[in-house]
Amino acid sequence: MLDAPSSTPSQTAVDREARVQALLDTLRAEAEPRLRQMAERLVDLPEDKAFGQVEYDLGDLGRQIAARAHQAGLDAGKKGGT
Repeated sequence: MLDAPSSTPSQTAVDREARVQALLDTLRAEAEPRLRQMAERLVDLPEDKAFGQVEYDLGDLGRQIAARAHQAGLDAGKKGGT
């Protein structure tokens, strides 16, 4: 009979997980200040102002997070791709 394949993760999967964790650490650090701004805006928001400008402000902060995530991913790819 053939030997059963090893149940240990391949080096590629281990390397991928390490890169995912490193990127998550970077993203958390980058997103934290913007998430705090969001939380402060929402905590201080009067009920009668729940819509309108705050939606734009939150959207802008969310796009800043997404842009930084994209850049961090590109930067991580440059480090791993050489």
